[in-house]
Amino acid sequence: MSRKCSGYLSIYNDWNLLEPALRSVAPMIDELVVVDGAYDWMAEYFRWLGHDPLRSDQRVYDIIGALGIPYRTVSRLWSNEIEKRLAGFAACAHRYICRIDADEVLTLDTAELERFFAANGAVAEMDMPTYVAPGWIQGTAGSDQVARQAFLFDREQVSAELHLNYLWLVLTADKLPRPGERPWPVHGQPVAFNAHLTEWRSPETALMRASFYTMNYMRAHGVPWLPELRNVPLQDPRLLFDLVTPAQFKDILLGSRLVAGNADLPAGGCVRRSPLSEAQEAPFAGCYGRLTDGLGALNRDLANERYFVTGQRVTIDIGTPGALEALTPDEMIVFEFTGDVTAAKVELRCLTADEPWQATREPRHWRSGRFLCVHVSSAERAQRAFLRRKLEFQVWMAPGHPVQQFRVRADRPLPGLPPVD
Repeated sequence: MSRKCSGYLSIYNDWNLLEPALRSVAPMIDELVVVDGAYDWMAEYFRWLGHDPLRSDQRVYDIIGALGIPYRTVSRLWSNEIEKRLAGFAACAHRYICRIDADEVLTLDTAELERFFAANGAVAEMDMPTYVAPGWIQGTAGSDQVARQAFLFDREQVSAELHLNYLWLVLTADKLPRPGERPWPVHGQPVAFNAHLTEWRSPETALMRASFYTMNYMRAHGVPWLPELRNVPLQDPRLLFDLVTPAQFKDILLGSRLVAGNADLPAGGCVRRSPLSEAQEAPFAGCYGRLTDGLGALNRDLANERYFVTGQRVTIDIGTPGALEALTPDEMIVFEFTGDVTAAKVELRCLTADEPWQATREPRHWRSGRFLCVHVSSAERAQRAFLRRKLEFQVWMAPGHPVQQFRVRADRPLPGLPPVD
């Protein structure tokens, strides 16, 4: 029985975590099919960002080439994720097919993998918890179980269409060709542990992910913050960019949790120690440092004006000394808006390693005309009990266009503002 394995990598400009992801799966695959290209409903936006929607940045191919894995490329504009994954599965040459994503680093259980092959298994899964920080993963309170997803298929038993039913797909505006059909049982034990690093992308590639999630949502539900497009599925993205420029849209995404990072758990979630040792995490641990460096750089850019949506949450990372120092020379973060602030809500959100695992509090803050001032005390700055820490604000301004601008003012003193305690 042939045990040769193909892997298909569905990707578009997602290189931050790609090297450790591919290196981890390389021992089990004999060929790699790179399924490249953007979705047709995002192509115009990516062209504005300076990207070729038909092909990822050369950095993706430099990483693949350096690893020495034989690969072929299938590249074009795609209508949706379903079409892209079907094409990847169909292009694979070998009997066994594993689907590969660019944010997943595997630790293979070779003994269990052999048992899967010996049992003539159809579908195998991997443990797949989301990593919060080095050494820490998301779990479920009161349970030792972690999330699992299928990733290895026997094409002699599982068709391309039906393999989709075993995956985690962000459908939103699309439908599976044969929903609900899962005729083959999953192998009893996972054959790998997957360090799911989806929250570890640096801002440049996290922006790509945020663009996909946000525009995919708009395809189904419209644009909630634009009256003209609210509750109307966005069939043509040009309708959005007639009202909001691509530059404005990019800025709005930079202030989202998808780019600036999340400090919340899903309902029933907790934080747990990773089952991997420090040595096992070593191949990808450095990615976390690149993430925090990128978030610090994102904060430094706030000295320049950035677009945001009034009344919508803006997320800013303050999880490292560097990230906070990029915003303030003392204990006061001062935001300046293009007009007077009529109301504001400010929250400090922390994710911790101890129960209750997440905490939200309202830091001292006040408004003065077009300024919003947020006080972060020395004790708060020195605290290191958190794993992730975010400052979030919602600001309302006088009626007008929902897209406005703000910046951080680090220069002191500013007229009309209270002194630092």
